[in-house]
Amino acid sequence: MCSGAFVLAAAGLLDGRSATTHWRYAERLQRDCPDTQVDPKVLYIDGGNVLTAAACAAGMDLCLHLVRRDFGAEIARRFIDRLFDLRRRKQLADCRNKAWETRGDLRQRCATF
Repeated sequence: MCSGAFVLAAAGLLDGRSATTHWRYAERLQRDCPDTQVDPKVLYIDGGNVLTAAACAAGMDLCLHLVRRDFGAEIARRFIDRLFDLRRRKQLADCRNKAWETRGDLRQRCATF
């Protein structure tokens, strides 16, 4: 996600636009692409048809933003509820832990999920 801004910039797609990247690379992006307004303090920037995200975790925020933008707040809420279904995540974690403890085949032990 974050380093993708360099690819977009090299293609000229960030000229005259705002963009973000990982804070560690923001100065370099600004130096290499002076026609781009780099903002290292935001998680993502939606420039319409060109979007950038600050880092991998911010990429998740950007994806959620896209779901909300394209499908509405209710679908985005359902998406996030499904993504963070803690009960299911606990079941999968328990399954992985059991497989690790027994050194068994993970796919076989998790086949019911």
